[in-house]
Amino acid sequence: MGDFKPGNFLVFGESNDLHISGVFDFTNAYFGDPISDLIKMITIYIDKDKTEVAKHLLSHYLDGSVEKEEYKQRLQVHMLHQRLLDWGCAKAIGKVTWDENLPFSDWAARYTDTVEMLID
Repeated sequence: MGDFKPGNFLVFGESNDLHISGVFDFTNAYFGDPISDLIKMITIYIDKDKTEVAKHLLSHYLDGSVEKEEYKQRLQVHMLHQRLLDWGCAKAIGKVTWDENLPFSDWAARYTDTVEMLID
């Protein structure tokens, strides 16, 4: 999809029995690694200090997978790519929400390190 985030899907159900019932906004859609679609959701959870929710999401997504180390590496690459895009955009339009003096590598490491720790 390329832009999987709360504003681009519908949820149906009650209480703890929720299901995604619709997905829209395929403007950024492309053929590629499906796990890359989780990056924006994981980023939202990291930014809101809800890493346990991100861990739960990944746990269900990877349920039964035996290639956990490969997924860690792929998630880190996708996270780094998204962080590069977000950094560049924020700098270009003057919407930086972090310390302007913070180097990109330090800023991005928070996300790439966290995503690695989310997979058991």
